[in-house]
Amino acid sequence: MKSLLHLFVGAVAVFVLVQSAQAQQTGGKPDRAAIEVLPFAREFMNEKFKTNDREVPDELRATTTDKIRIYGKRKLNRTAPVRGRLSAHFGKIVLVPVGNLKGVINVKSPSADDVTYYYASIELEGGKLDTKIIQLSTGVDYAWSVVKGPAQTTFKITDGAKEVVSLSGPAASVKSVGFASTVRYLGNEADISVTFE
Repeated sequence: MKSLLHLFVGAVAVFVLVQSAQAQQTGGKPDRAAIEVLPFAREFMNEKFKTNDREVPDELRATTTDKIRIYGKRKLNRTAPVRGRLSAHFGKIVLVPVGNLKGVINVKSPSADDVTYYYASIELEGGKLDTKIIQLSTGVDYAWSVVKGPAQTTFKITDGAKEVVSLSGPAASVKSVGFASTVRYLGNEADISVTFE
């Protein structure tokens, strides 16, 4: 009887390990209710603003239904004071809770210096962001992935074999990953789509 019990416990342990390994490899979709859409400013790209923060002008739109999409045209024709400093690049960031995720990014409006910027970010404990500007071109399917290991979480974007960006932090500290865009002048456009596999 004891040997049957040991056999059963061993089989359950192997099943759990296999499921965990498959989850790390296959990715998944995050809980949509836990995704955050927030105002974002290039001049403060390592700071997380609150959803209802009125100091950052409301530029660009973000949807999170079957995919993430940040898009729109700049409406404001001036700089604005944000936290006591004149700022000019405004948009949105979408933060996705950390998990083993992957998908594809593409843009309809390319990156353009001092016009349209795209960003990759990780949110750390305390609401601080570690953000990098990324150069994205139209007509390219960029692969993205998040791997949450026991010690470290890594968020990576690639163009084939070429790494576009890689952000990492201690697994216990990384709370979410972010996709963002800003625009600078009246009429400037941004359009980025992020799908999940």
